[in-house]
Amino acid sequence: MRKMLTGCAALVLLAGCGGGSEDSSNSSDPTAQSAAQVLQSQIADVTDLVQLDEDNDSNHLIGRPNGYTAATVIFDSRVSCEGDAPGVDCGATIEEWPSHEDAEKRSDYIQDLQSGSSLLGSEWNTIRDNLLLRVTGNMKPSDADAYADIFESADLGEDVSDEPPAAAGTEADSGVPSPDDEPWTLVDSGFGAQYGYAWTIARVQNDDDHAGQTVTVNFNLLDDAGELLASGSQVSHFSWPGQVLPVATQVEVPKGKKPATVEATVLVEDEGTFDDQISEDWGTFPGKIYQPKYSDFYGARFEVTNPTDEPLEGSSLQVVCTNKTGEIIGGSSDYPDLIPASGRVLVDASSLYTTIKPAECTGYLAPWM
Repeated sequence: MRKMLTGCAALVLLAGCGGGSEDSSNSSDPTAQSAAQVLQSQIADVTDLVQLDEDNDSNHLIGRPNGYTAATVIFDSRVSCEGDAPGVDCGATIEEWPSHEDAEKRSDYIQDLQSGSSLLGSEWNTIRDNLLLRVTGNMKPSDADAYADIFESADLGEDVSDEPPAAAGTEADSGVPSPDDEPWTLVDSGFGAQYGYAWTIARVQNDDDHAGQTVTVNFNLLDDAGELLASGSQVSHFSWPGQVLPVATQVEVPKGKKPATVEATVLVEDEGTFDDQISEDWGTFPGKIYQPKYSDFYGARFEVTNPTDEPLEGSSLQVVCTNKTGEIIGGSSDYPDLIPASGRVLVDASSLYTTIKPAECTGYLAPWM
């Protein structure tokens, strides 16, 4: 049995929900973490898993009397986290209780509490043995059903940790050397979507002993079925040996379509086109991530310093945002007009292309064409 309660954003206490199913016949006993890993292996939109402990459990129930013994939060790119602490609003949570009866009591408690006030949010609940799956009510019903179907039918004790899926928005073949042993590497690629557009990114490393090469990247956005939805390309250049260069561009997503992955194809040409724009390493800068009040997007602020004793004009700050496992989930770019010699400026990337809160955003400073 599955139950749904109507409402909007939940209080911190209410991280998810539950119904019932038959006992599992798995050869190994499922845990909250193993069940979450199975869901991640079968749902491409799951971008991250976070195990709760006594320091990050906002419910303050883990390991306590009358509490659960373990819990894992599932981050889903189709919804946004409501607060800083990981919880069901990020997608779903699986709670591991001492018994089936304890899981049922927890589910009943949440349902009774939420049914009394729409301010406390809404959730879908599914119970299997001593595990309680709680899916945010911000998820589409069909997407929540997919969670429940897998949770009820899959081998939740199966070890899938050695074969994680390519996360939505990333390129599975990233991080391998270039073809024919050419002196560059496609480190990784990914995208973030917002308001009908995708911000596609590839990080390309210069493995040569010089710089000035032209770097062109073509991006293909694909849906879950592998259908090509849209393409875009961008041209940049290496400015120093060893540089990790983010190459990014905005691609319009066709109406009614949902991109799942991006393919990045790189062409590096060493023709001396940008030999006059070679420099020393200008550095990378950590961003302070924030969410403007009453908005559904995120921003990041960067304190950018000029590593040279000359004013910097015509620079670019390419912003790459990642989740907790280091996968690209979005970003943006900014172009400071002037950075004083040996000075600093504050760069505000106020609208990042991402639907979930990043774990980290990094700004890459380099000359612009």
